[in-house]
Amino acid sequence: MSVNTMIVKKRDSDELGPCYRHKHHIECFELTNAADIIRKSIEDILHSNDYDDEKTENWSMEIVKMCQEQLYQSQKDFKMIVTCIIVPKKGKNVHMSNACLWQFPIDGSCIIRWENLSMYCVVSAFALTL
Repeated sequence: MSVNTMIVKKRDSDELGPCYRHKHHIECFELTNAADIIRKSIEDILHSNDYDDEKTENWSMEIVKMCQEQLYQSQKDFKMIVTCIIVPKKGKNVHMSNACLWQFPIDGSCIIRWENLSMYCVVSAFALTL
C-alpha cells in the first residue's frame, strides 16, 4: 500500500510558509496539521480494505465526519468543508476540481490523495474563518 500526499499551495506560495496572526487574533489554517489529520482519517477507515462498491458510500461519509470533527477540534476558528471521493483503480484517471473564495492569508485548503492496489481516495478540506 502506498500513500501519496499532495498539499495544495498555500497562499500563492510554493512553501508552507509562516502562519500569520490576524488582527482579531485568529490563527491561520495550519496546513501540516490538517494533512496529518486527513491522512490518519483515511488510513483508519480504509487501511487494508479492497474497493467494494457497496461500502464506499459509508467509508466516504465516515472519512468526512472524522476529518470534520478532528479538524474542528484542532482549529476552532474555522468552518470546515470536507469532501471525499473513493473510486476503483481500473486503469482510468480521476479528475476532480474544487474552488472556494476565502480570506487571504488566514483561510486555506488541503488535498490528500491516498491509494492502494484497488482504489483511490481523494479528500479535500477547506478552512474558512468564522
